[in-house]
Amino acid sequence: MPHWYLGSEPDDEGNRELIMDVNTNDAVGTLEGSLTFQDVQYSVTGHWAASGSSPGRNYSCLAMCGPSGASAPEMVSLCGIMTGPGYSPESIEANLTRTDSTDGLQYGYSSTLKPMS
Repeated sequence: MPHWYLGSEPDDEGNRELIMDVNTNDAVGTLEGSLTFQDVQYSVTGHWAASGSSPGRNYSCLAMCGPSGASAPEMVSLCGIMTGPGYSPESIEANLTRTDSTDGLQYGYSSTLKPMS
């Protein structure tokens, strides 16, 4: 099972606004793990589809969603287009939406995620 560990560009102090840490199952195109957005961790599941694996599939795309661990949770969803091989993406153009069950607010965020060590 490939492991994807990518993050947004670090700020001057080395902090990242978004980190993706997921395991993928290439056989069925699923993924599972966590997203950390603005220091809140979310447990996520989702799917991805590799470019070239079916006729007309010209880009690799992915989608995932899940809750924070709070009793009044926040929820995130992330969709994106991936560049590079499925076992080791070179980058992901990610669009994230966060919703909050406490105050009813929604927040959108976009970033290019790159591999982290």
